[in-house]
Amino acid sequence: MFGITFLTMRELEVLQCLFHIKAQDRDSIPAEHTTNTFHYVSGQEIPGTNVQAPWTSYYTKLGNAPVAITNYGGVWFEMAMHNRCLTTIRLARSELRVTHLMYPGMNLQDLVDSGEPTPAEM
Repeated sequence: MFGITFLTMRELEVLQCLFHIKAQDRDSIPAEHTTNTFHYVSGQEIPGTNVQAPWTSYYTKLGNAPVAITNYGGVWFEMAMHNRCLTTIRLARSELRVTHLMYPGMNLQDLVDSGEPTPAEM
């Protein structure tokens, strides 16, 4: 009815990184779930950096570096562009200080285990 697709419990149980995701082109996440996140439009300067948002979505910062993030199933994921497709690469690191409100049935440990390593882990 509203163009929203809800995942089944089975889909939530087996969800793993990496997966393609659409950009969050609207600032639609309720404020109480956007701790330390900000929504920027493509080309908009991200305050505190010399960087413009490469695509419209939510961003947070790690030090002074912007990190593109997306919310899926109440969980924040870091994302990157791979082969011209936005892809979740890992669960948002604890250092980003974002607030997760995951849907029942999601397996956070599987999401952590399936993500790409951080640069510090390489």
